[in-house]
Amino acid sequence: MGNSAFGSLLKRSRQERGLTQDDLADRVGCATQTIRKIEGGQRRPSYQMAERLSQVLRLTAEQHTAWMHAARENAAPEPVLPPEQADPPPQLRPTLPSYLTPFVGRVQEQADLARLLSLPGCRLVTLLGPGGIGKTRLAIEVARFVSFPDGVVFVPLAPVSAPLAIVPAIGNALGFSFSGTADALAELLAYLQPKRLLLVLDNLEHLLDRQGLTLGLLSQLLVQVPQVTILATARERMQLQAEWVLEIEGLVPPPIGSPMQVELAPALALFVEHAQRAQHRFQLTSANYQAAVTICHLVGGMPLAIELAAAWVDTLSCDEIARDLRRSLELLSTSSPERSMRHRSVAAVFDQTWERLDPGARLALARLSIFPGGFGREVGAYVARATVSQLATLVRHSLLRRIDDTYSLHPLVRQYAAERLRELGEQQQISERFISYFLAMAGEAAVAYGGSQQRYWTNLLNQEADNLRWTFALGFEQNHLLVVAQLCNALRRFWYMRRQGREGITWTERALAHPALPAAARPALLVTLSQLYRSINAWERAVVPAEAALTAARQSDDPMLLADALYARAALHNDLRQSDQALPLLEECLMIYQALDIQDGVLRTLLHLGNADFDLGRTAQSAARFREIVRRADALGLVQERLEGAASLGLIAVLEGDAAGIEVCREVLPEFLARNNVEVAAYCVDALGAQAGLRGLHAYASQLIGAAAELRRISGDIVSPSNQQVHTRCIELAHGSLSDVAYAAELRRGAAFVCRSADQTIDSERLLALVNANQGADMELLKR
Repeated sequence: MGNSAFGSLLKRSRQERGLTQDDLADRVGCATQTIRKIEGGQRRPSYQMAERLSQVLRLTAEQHTAWMHAARENAAPEPVLPPEQADPPPQLRPTLPSYLTPFVGRVQEQADLARLLSLPGCRLVTLLGPGGIGKTRLAIEVARFVSFPDGVVFVPLAPVSAPLAIVPAIGNALGFSFSGTADALAELLAYLQPKRLLLVLDNLEHLLDRQGLTLGLLSQLLVQVPQVTILATARERMQLQAEWVLEIEGLVPPPIGSPMQVELAPALALFVEHAQRAQHRFQLTSANYQAAVTICHLVGGMPLAIELAAAWVDTLSCDEIARDLRRSLELLSTSSPERSMRHRSVAAVFDQTWERLDPGARLALARLSIFPGGFGREVGAYVARATVSQLATLVRHSLLRRIDDTYSLHPLVRQYAAERLRELGEQQQISERFISYFLAMAGEAAVAYGGSQQRYWTNLLNQEADNLRWTFALGFEQNHLLVVAQLCNALRRFWYMRRQGREGITWTERALAHPALPAAARPALLVTLSQLYRSINAWERAVVPAEAALTAARQSDDPMLLADALYARAALHNDLRQSDQALPLLEECLMIYQALDIQDGVLRTLLHLGNADFDLGRTAQSAARFREIVRRADALGLVQERLEGAASLGLIAVLEGDAAGIEVCREVLPEFLARNNVEVAAYCVDALGAQAGLRGLHAYASQLIGAAAELRRISGDIVSPSNQQVHTRCIELAHGSLSDVAYAAELRRGAAFVCRSADQTIDSERLLALVNANQGADMELLKR
């Protein structure tokens, strides 16, 4: 007997969440045909199936009550179906533990685990992860609904102290009585031989002995009882050929700083659930939301830690809990007799794994705690003296996670290991090696950033962002202000080019305000501050540090400092359309860079000279400067500088009525988009709009101007005063004879071609479709 009302409810709920029947079946861990039959009213879901569907569809408590009522309404014995249509016979699961708290999240992990257990060739699955991450609970929840003819047997191994006791533990869970006269393993294997069941071996890691007794037992089970599947939970891999591994991470928290949501992310939902058990009046509010989210991040989404932290809300505010968590793991403990001794504190959980490590792996783990972000093998070897075999050991024990070529520590593992590092007395030494490595990296990037490897260094510095921020923090903490200043100056161009000027300003201003900053380091830092203010279009705020830097540089005997200060002050004159004041400073700056053979400085100065010449109406001189940039950059293999010179040359040609200029801008635009240099890309699109306006194609020209405006809007750019005249001229040429209403409509149409891709870069394919369109058929297609 089916249930058409529940079937309709299921179908509606599934469609509201944008899921197909295949999607839902995959997440639930059943056949698509089963979902189809339930929705069609041909089949009534079992209690377990209805519960599983409720979890996958993320129903609220109120929805869940109505859901289960609908599932069981008019319940009656279901008819026996033909063998090819029947579900597996019902299973008796007397040994599965029950919980007094709801299961939260893990929808994808449940689906993944159910899928693995359904694969014909998958006989051994290890749920892998650090202690307290929720492996046991996930295994039990999935075991409740997977289909094995002879059921599921749960074997708790935490109380078992030796590999030889595993066989009696399994027998006890099965309710099997050994004769006492024969080989116990042989008896167990004989009993299991005809069985088709799932054996859940929980907390296996402490029984993985060096003699291989446990692995030998598992191998015999897999070989001699071919219809039994083993699901093990462990903190380290067994490294058997038959092993399939599903690694478990923390529950997902909301992003820090995100607005409060009605539907809570799994980590936060678990926190609220346990906080309300500790203090029934607890509610998430605008006042405590961000602190609660921070708590979830500080514990890396670890369920055990979330529960232990939430238990303090009857004594501490969320802000106080977060503050204490930053200091130590002491808060993450309980004396509750309901919890096993091994789970009464996070430190105790990690202690168990720490004791299983050899001395070399322990030392490596402690030293690696210096890394707040991911790290590669090379830096791990330099800073922590960690060998490849030690890294492999830590990965095997779920203390390190490796994705591609990057290793990382769970936040709580890192905090535990940092406390061990303090006990070892090596904190200062490791900090100095860490600072040394990343300062050297930033210095090398600064030298190479104007060259052909700019993209490589950009990607590397982005990848190391957390470690670079920690280098700053350590520098301030240990009063290494010269290191901080050197790091700010080294990252200046990276921050400028990657639109991260605000972060750079924060570090630089903090360094300038610090009493321990050496006086000799101030002028270069002032240059950096001025340039970073320019990067966020705060030209007026950039003037004071630029003036101070130039005054100090003229009193020094450092020609490089003088050139950089001249450049910073002259660039500001250009930005503010004070080109006549910029020219003499730029000419002086150019001579110094040429004498020092600083080629990227020469090219940057020539670019500003070209802009100043153009602003003063000296078009021929301006074009000559840009041609010189292209020539020099080609000879040096500097792609970015060649592109900027070519784009400037093309823009001048367009505004002078030279049709060749349009092809230059069209040629370089894809490169700027590929490099995410949105500022120059927008000027290229402006130039293309101006050229179309000169041809009388004002509707199309206005679309291009609209696209350029949208580029600036989504990237946060604005037209600087120095470029305002050129920008206005492009708009005038595009607008032409169009009415203001028609012009505004075309701007909106063009803006629609600009959007971000999944990686937050500009979707260049869509924009280039507009840029490369011809009048006629192509334009009509674009309009549709």
